Amino acid sequence: MAVVGVRVLTDSYAATIPGVKVRIVNLSPTLQMVLGTVDTTAEVKIRPVQSNNNLYTLSTVSQMCSGCLMAVNGDFFDLTTPYEPLGGVIKNGIVLRSPDPRRQEQASITSTGQIAIGALNFTGTLTTSDQSSLPFTVNVDHDSNNPIVLYDNHFGNTPTTSSDYELLLSGDPSGLALAKPLSLNILGRHTPGTPVAAGQVVLSGAGSSATQIQQLWQKYKANTITGEVQVLMTTNPPVSQSLGGSTVLVNAGQAQTITGDCFATCALPRTVMGSDATGRFYFMTIGSNTQGVSNGVSLTQAGSIALSYGMTEAINLDGGGSTTFVSNGSVINHPSDGTERSVSNAWVVTPKP
Repeated sequence: MAVVGVRVLTDSYAATIPGVKVRIVNLSPTLQMVLGTVDTTAEVKIRPVQSNNNLYTLSTVSQMCSGCLMAVNGDFFDLTTPYEPLGGVIKNGIVLRSPDPRRQEQASITSTGQIAIGALNFTGTLTTSDQSSLPFTVNVDHDSNNPIVLYDNHFGNTPTTSSDYELLLSGDPSGLALAKPLSLNILGRHTPGTPVAAGQVVLSGAGSSATQIQQLWQKYKANTITGEVQVLMTTNPPVSQSLGGSTVLVNAGQAQTITGDCFATCALPRTVMGSDATGRFYFMTIGSNTQGVSNGVSLTQAGSIALSYGMTEAINLDGGGSTTFVSNGSVINHPSDGTERSVSNAWVVTPKP
């Protein structure tokens, strides 16, 4: 389906506050786009919202959009329990979940307020008083890429892991903050699968890495190290907000040609986040102009449309039945499920306090 250059049948703006606009465009008789733009001068905050502030629950975008000017659905997520998001989750500089080393493409906002599209590299290091160090990830399931994981209460009330050895540490009340050295104290052993209280974290090792955690505990009991450990987490590039995505659509002003299976090449509903050369933010959904009908574009076409409407950087977010655009409390696109789907997280734009 060729959609770029099709005559615009309707082109309406719903102004909210200065610098924030929502535009509804019929790209063809059966295809509708909703485009939200946020100028750099707009007095707003753009941030991710996690369903119920928990990694393993779902809610609708409109439920997560309380008081917001606009919102779109965010990252892909597991459609079966425990509904975990597939990418990293960073909110206001706090790491709720580190990016998966095998799936690093993220939609992020840097510490200076620019958009960052693409790979987000995460580094977490725990250092003991004898300068021994352990790398770790945050609030993810153990596997060969994540042998040592730091958990807090965002992981769920009763985290289920295959861990062989865990230690309980004091936590920073503000959460696991990026680019901020954290001093934590060893409190004792922790039983895998039991709750993690607010203000505490668990250092968890599985398989051969469990031995490293056990050795740390033995050194502490033998008084060869103190109970204080230093934790530092960084990302490259440095970001303050981030949610996972999948497939960069526009890079450095060039729409990408994307091949693959039906996910890439079929005409599916799409959700896109991007920016232009001036720093303006864009949120876009493309889908059917009829409720309950699945219609859309390929990833290559989505990138071409994003470029034609001004984006010089853009990334694909979750789509299909998840594609949702909320403006001032109302769903204004036409979700293909017929009703708004519950999802893991969302990007929201709110007035600054």
